[in-house]
Amino acid sequence: MLLLHDGQLDGARVRTPVELGRRPEEAPNPELRRFYDRLLDVVATDAIRRGTPVRLEPRPTWDGDTTNEAFVARLWIGPRRAFRLAVANLGAATGRCFLPLGIPDFAGRTISFEDLLSDARYERDGNDLLAHGLYLEMPADGYHLFRIRGHAPRERDTST
Repeated sequence: MLLLHDGQLDGARVRTPVELGRRPEEAPNPELRRFYDRLLDVVATDAIRRGTPVRLEPRPTWDGDTTNEAFVARLWIGPRRAFRLAVANLGAATGRCFLPLGIPDFAGRTISFEDLLSDARYERDGNDLLAHGLYLEMPADGYHLFRIRGHAPRERDTST
Protein backbone atom coordinates (compact mmCIF):
# COMPACT_ATOMS: atom_id res chain seq x y z
CA MET A 1 0.00 0.00 0.00
CA LEU A 2 1.31 3.40 -0.96
CA LEU A 3 0.34 6.32 1.30
CA LEU A 4 0.83 9.94 0.27
CA HIS A 5 -0.39 13.06 1.97
CA ASP A 6 -2.55 15.56 0.10
CA GLY A 7 -0.26 17.80 -1.95
CA GLN A 8 2.88 15.69 -1.39
CA LEU A 9 3.40 15.00 -5.09
CA ASP A 10 3.58 18.74 -5.78
CA GLY A 11 5.91 19.53 -2.89
CA ALA A 12 3.44 20.69 -0.24
CA ARG A 13 5.15 20.84 3.15
CA VAL A 14 2.12 21.58 5.32
CA ARG A 15 0.34 18.33 6.16
CA THR A 16 -3.17 19.51 6.74
CA PRO A 17 -5.76 16.89 7.78
CA VAL A 18 -8.06 16.22 4.84
CA GLU A 19 -11.04 16.54 7.21
CA LEU A 20 -10.51 20.33 7.24
CA GLY A 21 -11.38 20.51 3.55
CA ARG A 22 -8.88 23.31 2.97
CA ARG A 23 -5.17 23.87 3.02
CA PRO A 24 -2.80 26.81 2.72
CA GLU A 25 -1.60 27.82 -0.73
CA GLU A 26 1.89 26.50 -1.45
CA ALA A 27 3.92 26.95 -4.60
CA PRO A 28 4.26 23.70 -6.56
CA ASN A 29 7.70 22.17 -6.97
CA PRO A 30 8.01 20.88 -10.57
CA GLU A 31 11.33 19.11 -9.89
CA LEU A 32 9.83 17.16 -7.00
CA ARG A 33 6.78 16.36 -9.12
CA ARG A 34 9.05 14.85 -11.82
CA PHE A 35 10.80 12.78 -9.13
CA TYR A 36 7.49 11.42 -7.82
CA ASP A 37 6.22 10.70 -11.32
CA ARG A 38 9.33 8.63 -11.97
CA LEU A 39 9.13 6.90 -8.58
CA LEU A 40 5.46 6.03 -8.99
CA ASP A 41 6.16 4.56 -12.44
CA VAL A 42 8.85 2.31 -10.92
CA VAL A 43 6.79 1.09 -7.97
CA ALA A 44 3.89 0.25 -10.30
CA THR A 45 5.97 -2.40 -12.11
CA ASP A 46 5.49 -6.12 -11.50
CA ALA A 47 9.04 -6.42 -10.17
CA ILE A 48 8.01 -4.39 -7.13
CA ARG A 49 4.24 -4.91 -6.94
CA ARG A 50 4.43 -8.69 -7.26
CA GLY A 51 8.03 -9.16 -6.17
CA THR A 52 9.25 -10.54 -2.88
CA PRO A 53 11.11 -7.92 -0.80
CA VAL A 54 14.23 -9.02 1.04
CA ARG A 55 15.85 -6.83 3.70
CA LEU A 56 19.60 -6.57 3.22
CA GLU A 57 22.06 -5.95 6.05
CA PRO A 58 24.72 -3.45 4.94
CA ARG A 59 28.18 -4.53 6.13
CA PRO A 60 31.08 -2.25 7.09
CA THR A 61 33.73 -1.61 4.47
CA TRP A 62 36.59 -1.84 6.97
CA ASP A 63 37.16 -2.25 10.71
CA GLY A 64 36.14 0.87 12.61
CA ASP A 65 33.94 2.34 9.86
CA THR A 66 30.38 2.32 11.19
CA THR A 67 28.79 4.44 8.44
CA ASN A 68 27.10 1.28 7.12
CA GLU A 69 24.69 1.54 10.06
CA ALA A 70 22.97 4.52 8.40
CA PHE A 71 22.07 2.52 5.27
CA VAL A 72 18.75 0.83 4.58
CA ALA A 73 18.35 -1.55 1.65
CA ARG A 74 15.68 -3.78 0.12
CA LEU A 75 16.03 -6.18 -2.77
CA TRP A 76 12.91 -7.19 -4.69
CA ILE A 77 12.90 -10.49 -6.53
CA GLY A 78 10.12 -10.18 -9.05
CA PRO A 79 8.48 -12.41 -11.60
CA ARG A 80 10.83 -13.86 -14.20
CA ARG A 81 13.81 -13.13 -11.87
CA ALA A 82 13.47 -9.35 -12.28
CA PHE A 83 15.61 -7.69 -9.60
CA ARG A 84 15.20 -4.22 -8.10
CA LEU A 85 17.37 -2.77 -5.33
CA ALA A 86 16.45 0.27 -3.24
CA VAL A 87 19.15 1.70 -0.99
CA ALA A 88 19.45 4.95 0.96
CA ASN A 89 22.01 6.53 3.26
CA LEU A 90 19.94 8.06 6.06
CA GLY A 91 23.04 9.37 7.82
CA ALA A 92 24.19 12.96 8.25
CA ALA A 93 27.47 12.31 6.39
CA THR A 94 28.86 10.35 3.46
CA GLY A 95 28.71 6.65 4.19
CA ARG A 96 30.07 3.41 2.80
CA CYS A 97 28.94 -0.18 2.92
CA PHE A 98 28.99 -3.55 1.24
CA LEU A 99 25.56 -4.96 0.40
CA PRO A 100 25.49 -8.75 0.29
CA LEU A 101 23.77 -9.88 -2.88
CA GLY A 102 23.74 -13.66 -2.67
CA ILE A 103 22.09 -14.21 -6.03
CA PRO A 104 23.52 -17.33 -7.70
CA ASP A 105 22.40 -15.99 -11.12
CA PHE A 106 25.29 -13.49 -10.90
CA ALA A 107 28.06 -16.11 -11.15
CA GLY A 108 30.24 -15.68 -14.24
CA ARG A 109 28.27 -12.70 -15.51
CA THR A 110 28.61 -8.96 -15.80
CA ILE A 111 25.90 -7.30 -13.72
CA SER A 112 24.50 -3.88 -14.60
CA PHE A 113 22.89 -1.57 -12.07
CA GLU A 114 20.68 1.04 -13.74
CA ASP A 115 19.34 3.73 -11.40
CA LEU A 116 15.71 4.24 -12.33
CA LEU A 117 15.58 7.63 -10.57
CA SER A 118 18.64 9.15 -12.24
CA ASP A 119 20.94 8.57 -15.19
CA ALA A 120 23.50 6.59 -13.14
CA ARG A 121 24.54 3.19 -14.48
CA TYR A 122 27.23 0.84 -13.18
CA GLU A 123 28.62 -2.52 -14.24
CA ARG A 124 30.16 -4.98 -11.79
CA ASP A 125 31.63 -8.46 -11.96
CA GLY A 126 29.09 -11.01 -10.73
CA ASN A 127 31.66 -13.23 -9.05
CA ASP A 128 33.01 -10.24 -7.10
CA LEU A 129 29.46 -9.32 -6.05
CA LEU A 130 28.92 -12.84 -4.75
CA ALA A 131 32.21 -12.86 -2.87
CA HIS A 132 32.18 -9.36 -1.36
CA GLY A 133 28.85 -7.69 -2.04
CA LEU A 134 28.07 -4.42 -3.79
CA TYR A 135 30.31 -1.57 -2.60
CA LEU A 136 28.44 1.70 -2.19
CA GLU A 137 29.64 5.14 -1.16
CA MET A 138 26.82 7.63 -0.93
CA PRO A 139 26.36 11.17 0.38
CA ALA A 140 24.05 11.99 3.29
CA ASP A 141 20.44 11.45 2.19
CA GLY A 142 21.69 9.74 -1.00
CA TYR A 143 19.57 7.05 -2.61
CA HIS A 144 19.37 4.68 -5.56
CA LEU A 145 16.63 2.51 -7.00
CA PHE A 146 18.39 0.06 -9.28
CA ARG A 147 17.17 -2.29 -11.97
CA ILE A 148 19.65 -5.17 -11.89
CA ARG A 149 20.40 -7.17 -15.02
CA GLY A 150 22.97 -9.79 -15.79
CA HIS A 151 24.59 -10.50 -19.11
CA ALA A 152 27.49 -12.55 -20.41
CA PRO A 153 30.87 -10.95 -19.71
CA ARG A 154 32.44 -8.95 -22.48
CA GLU A 155 35.21 -10.71 -24.31
CA ARG A 156 38.59 -9.08 -24.02
CA ASP A 157 40.41 -8.03 -27.14
CA THR A 158 43.61 -10.10 -27.06
CA SER A 159 44.87 -9.00 -30.46
CA THR A 160 47.95 -6.80 -30.52
